[in-house]
Amino acid sequence: MIMGKEVVCLIGNGFDLALGLRTSYTDFRNFIKVKYGSEMSKNLLYKALEEHTKNNWSDLEKKLGEIFKKSTWEGIFKSSDSIINGEELQFLINESRENLIDDLMEHLEQEKQIFDRIQIDDEIKRDMGEGIKRFFSPVIDKDQVVLKKHQNTDGEYLYFHTISFNYTDFFFSLLQTTNVDELGLGISFNIYSPLHPHGNAKISTTIGVNDETQLLGYKEGESVLEEETAKYLIKPRKTEYGQDSQYEDALERISMADIIIIYGMSFGETDKVWWEAIEKRLLEYKNSIAIVFSYQTLRRRHDSQVENVRKEVISKLCSSSENIVSIGNRIIVECSKDLFSHIKSKTEEVRKQVDEEQVMEEEDTI
Repeated sequence: MIMGKEVVCLIGNGFDLALGLRTSYTDFRNFIKVKYGSEMSKNLLYKALEEHTKNNWSDLEKKLGEIFKKSTWEGIFKSSDSIINGEELQFLINESRENLIDDLMEHLEQEKQIFDRIQIDDEIKRDMGEGIKRFFSPVIDKDQVVLKKHQNTDGEYLYFHTISFNYTDFFFSLLQTTNVDELGLGISFNIYSPLHPHGNAKISTTIGVNDETQLLGYKEGESVLEEETAKYLIKPRKTEYGQDSQYEDALERISMADIIIIYGMSFGETDKVWWEAIEKRLLEYKNSIAIVFSYQTLRRRHDSQVENVRKEVISKLCSSSENIVSIGNRIIVECSKDLFSHIKSKTEEVRKQVDEEQVMEEEDTI
């Protein structure tokens, strides 16, 4: 392989949302409410999460780490006729977790059907291409200087690796339709198959916390979880039981990256291992760069807002004030979520068509 720039692009749920797809936790919550109605509370996790209304999946995962503390769990189920415990409880928790995953995959399959009906025309290809080009094109002049100083892509071979934290393949599907060689990014833009460290709709789907300290009461023996049940709720322990090596492979790719791009991720505590891996790479290789796309859209005329978001992102990627000084100048923060807007309009058109078809079908059955 010819020497070039190793580019690692981390994609989160914000990408699917930018396309107009209903993949937030709130969307999923609405789906299971319709599916189960009053029967929803029969799933232990759904009942325990009944009051959780935040939108980010990372918030849900954090909540999952809190509900199994004995005092919390018993408070939730105190009105039950009998308190379930022992092997039966472990079985039901595992079953509830697996049912949650199956329900999520069913919900995402509905969104995939919307996505699959989108006609990939030249406008969509252009919109996707412009989005990819924007990944390498900071808006602020000072950030452009930083990128060129440390990782000038002119005249370089670019090796583009996707690490998707979504259970969908929407990003890579659109990327494959894009004529990346026409974008003017380096001499050659080489795309590699994506990694899904948290699994996908078909295999090894994982949802949970970053480490056992996020399972409240677990280390102190104050959790209803037993070890064999807990391990499936700790995402890094997937290396012990996972059906593939994508988790380890993703960490390895980050460890060799020249340019790290982060789009659509909320920097939740339950994915801390990834922020630590990025920080480690920036500390070890003094020319590596991280380009982070914030979910916020800010007007550039408001310097204070832009600076506050920049500081917030940098503080999440750096574990100490010393590291902020050491690597903070190589973390570029882009305040924009307006990419891929044309694709979003196409998604909305298709959804409207599907809704109209469903209404007609319902009328025909009356």
